[in-house]
Amino acid sequence: MKEEFYEKGTEIVAAGEDCTNIYFVVQGRIELVVLNSMGEKFVMEVLRQGDIIGQYSILFNESFLFNMVA
Repeated sequence: MKEEFYEKGTEIVAAGEDCTNIYFVVQGRIELVVLNSMGEKFVMEVLRQGDIIGQYSILFNESFLFNMVA
């Protein structure tokens, strides 16, 4: 397991990328964001301390359907 830090506003993964990691939110928050055809940003969910993302995608060999932004 490797600890990583991201500055606010940093894109961690982009929609369509293969899921190769499971992410644990230790501090701060991660926004799960989708863009519509006009490029408008919609925050689908906000992950906070204690949340986990990627466990199902990595298990079923799926790509991310959203952007993850710190």
